[in-house]
Amino acid sequence: DDSRLQIRTHNAYEHKQDIIGKVRKMKIASIAILVYLATTASGRLLATEEGDDGSINLRAQEGTETGCCKSDYDCGPKCIIPYGSKTGFCGGGTFPPPTPTPPTPTPQTVGTGCPCPDPKNIPTKCEVLLLIQMLDIAAAGNHKLAAQWLRAAFHDAGTFNQHVPGEGGANGCLMNDPSFLNVASAPENAHLDPPVSTLRSIKNNWENDPSSCLDVSSADIIQFAGLFATVRQRGPVAGVMDPAKESQLLAFHWGRPDEPNCDADWTENLPGFSAGAGIPITGRCPASALEIKEKMMHRNSFTAGEATALLGAHTIGLIRNTFGPGLAGAWVKNGEDNATPNGPVFDNAYHDFLKNTIAANSVPGFQANTFPFDQDFGDWFRVSMGGPPGLKDLDHLDTDIAIAFPPQGAPHPHHPDFSVHTTAFAGDNALFLKHFDHSYIKMSTLGVTVELFPPTECCDEATIIDLDVDGVVSLIRDLGNATANAEKKLDLNQEVLADFRKEKTTLVNEMICDSTRMKCKSIVVSETTTTKPAESPSPIDQTRETNLHTKLSSGGTRLHIP
Repeated sequence: DDSRLQIRTHNAYEHKQDIIGKVRKMKIASIAILVYLATTASGRLLATEEGDDGSINLRAQEGTETGCCKSDYDCGPKCIIPYGSKTGFCGGGTFPPPTPTPPTPTPQTVGTGCPCPDPKNIPTKCEVLLLIQMLDIAAAGNHKLAAQWLRAAFHDAGTFNQHVPGEGGANGCLMNDPSFLNVASAPENAHLDPPVSTLRSIKNNWENDPSSCLDVSSADIIQFAGLFATVRQRGPVAGVMDPAKESQLLAFHWGRPDEPNCDADWTENLPGFSAGAGIPITGRCPASALEIKEKMMHRNSFTAGEATALLGAHTIGLIRNTFGPGLAGAWVKNGEDNATPNGPVFDNAYHDFLKNTIAANSVPGFQANTFPFDQDFGDWFRVSMGGPPGLKDLDHLDTDIAIAFPPQGAPHPHHPDFSVHTTAFAGDNALFLKHFDHSYIKMSTLGVTVELFPPTECCDEATIIDLDVDGVVSLIRDLGNATANAEKKLDLNQEVLADFRKEKTTLVNEMICDSTRMKCKSIVVSETTTTKPAESPSPIDQTRETNLHTKLSSGGTRLHIP
């Protein structure tokens, strides 16, 4: 029963308590993973019921059936939709079944006896360790979340403009202002609903836990989750927490205030990937490098080295939903969701790919030979049927390619030489992690004008920190419901974005190679679709649609998601 699962410090039973604690952690982790996977795989919102014998039962809430699949996002790896139908079935092969390792954080003490007259915005170390457990459970059950939390952290902080007082920064607008997740007002943040929804659920469960006394800002949660993602997924064992990783996370500083007056236009300070769309590669690469310089350096205040390090976040995750069914892909293979049983690997593989896998060593050379990419879509590249088998389905944006090569026009280039940093990071993983961590901490404080503080000491060291079974079940239920609701919204967003894509004539330069892969020809595929007239939109909706259409047409969108 539950009393046997309670872990209490007692000198006479210290060894026994340690064994009980480990068994309990495994039980909780197993429940968490199974419930979370059941929720997300079924596509239905789950509720929990306690049986007469104390067992935990799950049931689907009424009216939550969502169909088999509506996009590749619902499947691994492909959603096959029959012509004329809005839903389909998952097929085209399957990913290896994930076998998550139950999280085993080092036992720590928790301050259950802290007085709590008013919730505080700076957590204790024990409360941070409790948050780490919650994030760990969520990441173990859904490997997509690590990269998605990392992207969310940059999209909240990257709205900062150092030249305009009070504009953007790590201020929680992404979580607190609905316009920041509206594809009409902020297309740059398209598809960020799942990470934001899950973080909101984790924040609520953390603050409502009986052992905490907190009212932490959304800005803090977003930035801590991004750091957690990179720390958890790095070595020595990717996806497994250890004391050194916990120590690094405990050094995070708290106290960022949430912005009460958010403006979705601040998202235009985020870098785009289509700055040179539609022109030759020799023009696209410099245009994309200038985009990095203008947004990340001139507005966000990063150096060239810091910007190059932060782009290394693309080591984990996939570009999902942006380019249509069947075109989702990772930047590097060990960044895929199930690259290991515990998720992707965060290291210097992204920079190594740019330096050592791409055959060319200059922009003109890349225009002549885009190996390993065999498809060029005008502002991004893909390894498809003509590429090396081991690299199939990798996607890279123009802004990725831009940091692989020295600038043109030396000795007076229009942008810094990002490639020198790419080369350095490609050859030294420890160097990359050091520079990334430094750059991330700087990013997490953009626009913050108040003093930040590390977590305080635990109030009471009488008990060992741990989530009880009720806490785990509550967390997993809320995570499952948040994910299901967010993915419903993703489907709606996809329909909106698809309508705008259909209105445009898209020219796609696709390299079609013969079976020998020695002779290729370039063809132009014209995609035109006629849509039936819609009812006249309201003035507000019409303005939002005009803004979105302008951003989509101007190459200013950031619609990819890790």
